[in-house]
Amino acid sequence: MESKIGPDVYFSHEDAKRFHQCCVESPQPPPGQAVILFAASKPLRLSRLDLASARQVIGYEPQDTWPEGLPFSVEFS
Repeated sequence: MESKIGPDVYFSHEDAKRFHQCCVESPQPPPGQAVILFAASKPLRLSRLDLASARQVIGYEPQDTWPEGLPFSVEFS
């Protein structure tokens, strides 16, 4: 069965790298505090994860959209 939401929750290697770099370099949250952040690449059709906290807290902004960053070609309808 073909997944219809997969391309909307895709997380490319480069976006994962950007997200983790933001986590390491951001002064937020302050020491002793924690936040839960969602991360994904840009959705193909419909945003299914709220990335607002990741944007606000650590400045993460996704760049890739499915299938950018895959080491092989895909066909998706």
